[in-house]
Amino acid sequence: MKIISENEAELFYNPERLLPVEDPDSIFTTIALGVFIEHLSIAAAPFGYKVIIEHLHDSVTIKSSKPTLFATLNLVSSSEIEELNKKLIFERRTSRLHYNGKRLNKNTIERIKKEVEKFGHDFFHSSEKNVVDFVVNLNEETLFEDLASKPTRDELDRLFRYSKKEAQVHKDGLWTKCMGFSGRLTKSIFKNHNRWAKGFRKKLLKNYYMSTFKGTSTICWFGGAFNHKEDWIQCGRMFARS
Repeated sequence: MKIISENEAELFYNPERLLPVEDPDSIFTTIALGVFIEHLSIAAAPFGYKVIIEHLHDSVTIKSSKPTLFATLNLVSSSEIEELNKKLIFERRTSRLHYNGKRLNKNTIERIKKEVEKFGHDFFHSSEKNVVDFVVNLNEETLFEDLASKPTRDELDRLFRYSKKEAQVHKDGLWTKCMGFSGRLTKSIFKNHNRWAKGFRKKLLKNYYMSTFKGTSTICWFGGAFNHKEDWIQCGRMFARS
């Protein structure tokens, strides 16, 4: 962020954090920027403000070689009542705990539906076993497809933090503890992939990974415009609130 004045700031992205292999069009990164912008707006609400995008600049690109301007933001007065407490931003966590077998609460589903409708999207869900099993199995297939690709493995290896020390030094990336996986196991899979690509080790890895989905009872997904950077930013803002 570059502060221009009391009510204007510029938002940049760092090309060193992009994913040329997994996210060549930087869609995932653009969504994340939308999440960040919405968090700023939620944090500003108690003070009588909201954050709006005055101008979106060029799309995020993996061809960039230095911090690059993405959006100009404005802090504007607002009388709108913000339902979300800014403390939720600090309390939010991506849970990697095992599922408990309970279906998603109907009240939660209705609240999310109403929220995403504000963004012109639809919210879908299913607790049918065949749908749940299909998505879980698709997740497993995607993992092993990614692991089979050396460029993908190398890119993820660069982002993983395999120990508490690495996480404390870098203060970024994917700390294996937060993902519910053993650091030593994950490091072995990425550094010595051939050992895990076949035979009993591959079966062991598959069983271990699938065990983390035990108790999954409801699958949810969103549907809506998803063609341009403006759409991806909107999705990010919607995800932040969801």
